[in-house]
Amino acid sequence: MKTIPFLLVLLILFCSHTNAQSIFIPDVAFRTYLQTQYPSSMEGNQLHTTQEIQSVTYLNLNSMDLHDLTGIVLFSNLKTLECRNNHLTTFSALPSTLKTLYSDHNELTNLHCLSASSIATFTCMNNRIQQLEGLPSSLLHLNCSNNPITLLDVLPPLLTVFYCNYTDITIFPTLPESLYSLSATHNKLVALSGFPANLHCIDVCNNKIACIPPLPERLLQLNCDSNELFLLPELPSTLQDLSCAANHFSSYQSYLLT
Repeated sequence: MKTIPFLLVLLILFCSHTNAQSIFIPDVAFRTYLQTQYPSSMEGNQLHTTQEIQSVTYLNLNSMDLHDLTGIVLFSNLKTLECRNNHLTTFSALPSTLKTLYSDHNELTNLHCLSASSIATFTCMNNRIQQLEGLPSSLLHLNCSNNPITLLDVLPPLLTVFYCNYTDITIFPTLPESLYSLSATHNKLVALSGFPANLHCIDVCNNKIACIPPLPERLLQLNCDSNELFLLPELPSTLQDLSCAANHFSSYQSYLLT
């Protein structure tokens, strides 16, 4: 009669051991942080899954001299991760729950590791990215300014806000229909293929654009200062803010809103 309960206990212990995970933490700075902040989850250089780290939804790892975030995936309920001002060159596996990632001022060179994630907001300003590809389809807000980007891959279909200032981009792919705000200043853009109908704000100043395509009917703001324009397309009646100085217009005043 006592055999069944004993076997049940063994089964529970086996399942608990099977579900538990541990990962070696190679980065010394990250390891030290984990040992200090989550001591019951660390055993030597190993990070174990515990309720302690599974309850964490936000991590601030800014300015910690980090080179490697291996092990971060065990924070299985993480929603927001800040890791600005470090030395990261890529990302290891990330928690599937992650929605917001701030990784400005690192040494990132590619973003392929993000393609399978469900991130909605991502900033990677001031890195070393040359090819912007492998972005997750879930992305809504993206800021990749101040990178030496020359190749811009297909943009995520749900993207609403896109900032890509101070890059080496010369041409855009097709912009997603969901896009609401576009800021692409101080680049090397020579042409724009078209704007989605939902776009409300456009800032493309300090480029080499010679022709602007038809403007969206709902446009509220347009800044095209310092380009190679000789004329503008018809301005929509919704436009509230227009700046188009330092171009080749015969009369800049003719475009000023009244």
